[in-house]
Amino acid sequence: MKKLIVLGTAGALAAIVMACGGSSSDKTPASAAPTTAAAKATVAATSAAEKPTESAEAAPSAAELSADIAKLRDIMTAVIAKAQSGDVQGTRDTEGTMDVPMEAVVKATRAVDPALADELEKIELDIEAQADASTTDLSVIIKDAQAVPAVLDKIVTALKLTPAAEGAAPSTAELSADVKQLKTIMGQIVAKAQSGDVQATRDTEGTMDVPMEAVVKATRAVDPALADELEKLELDIEAQADASTTDLSVIIKDAQAVPAVLDKIVIALKLTP
Repeated sequence: MKKLIVLGTAGALAAIVMACGGSSSDKTPASAAPTTAAAKATVAATSAAEKPTESAEAAPSAAELSADIAKLRDIMTAVIAKAQSGDVQGTRDTEGTMDVPMEAVVKATRAVDPALADELEKIELDIEAQADASTTDLSVIIKDAQAVPAVLDKIVTALKLTPAAEGAAPSTAELSADVKQLKTIMGQIVAKAQSGDVQATRDTEGTMDVPMEAVVKATRAVDPALADELEKLELDIEAQADASTTDLSVIIKDAQAVPAVLDKIVIALKLTP
């Protein structure tokens, strides 16, 4: 009788437990919700899988680099002209246009000749620093800008660009402008030398390089002897300006002889006087 009571009591308890949801061993544990980190990882992986791979930026072609080099030459010429005229703001504005072609040329050059790229970049940074200075020394900008074409010539060789691809020969109008600029520079050199200002004479002499190179090169194609005559005067002026003891009378004499040679070149190249 006691056994039945006990069993009955146990059965009742078991019924109550079952009614409340069964034993803990009968419950199926709920799946855990993903953590925030796991969710983020899943989203990132999905996004990466769905996002197309971007193609590497294509290197500029030889034609594009040649165009950039030609543009840099033009910009340097414009910078020199603005600086020579004393236009500080105009020099700054023109200098600011060199950034895009300069970056392309420096980047391409660095891939084949890092030292040459550094050489060009240093000149660029010097020009920019001087242009951004509170007191801009235009003579420094002129000197730096005049150094760029020679470095670009070396880059043309390093990048194996052809002279033909680099750009067309200067036009008649451009050569006429160069001749006119040279005559102006010679007048300034004579004036500075006659005033006895050695440093100013040297600085002014340094501004003739770009137009002189263009005129000599164009003249050599039609009259080598005439080109040699002009180039000899140029070299004599430069040598005297660079001498430890500058004889201003020699510079005056040479500078005064240049316009007559330029007049003969105008005829030889069939330029407009």
